[in-house]
Amino acid sequence: RALEHDGRMRWGELAARVHLSPNAVAERVRRLQRSGVIAGFSVRRDWATLGRPIHAYIDVKLVPGADHAAFESELGLHDEITEAHHVNGRYDYLLAGHFGDLLAVDGLLSRLKSDGLVAESETRFVLRSVDGIDPT
Repeated sequence: RALEHDGRMRWGELAARVHLSPNAVAERVRRLQRSGVIAGFSVRRDWATLGRPIHAYIDVKLVPGADHAAFESELGLHDEITEAHHVNGRYDYLLAGHFGDLLAVDGLLSRLKSDGLVAESETRFVLRSVDGIDPT
């Protein structure tokens, strides 16, 4: 969890948090990397600072018989979309995105529906996020 919060944390600081020596911590992290448990380190963006304060989740139902590969390729053309998951249930996909304003959300939905693959969508907007929840 400490590395998820700050992947650039020094071994000494991490060691103090988990009550181990810096060498023991370094070896454990390397072992977790080799085994694939730690797949990499990343940067978390502050979307509001980047001019995209609106965070939305979009459920998408494709038309019957739609080409999923074509839809997934289309998603790659829209940098507002930051996550896409093929899911079970009423909808086929769950998308997450960050937008500058509501017109940008409307524009994305219009583009996705204009290709003839999307039958239905439902959009939910994040009002606030709850801190302290483990994302794993």
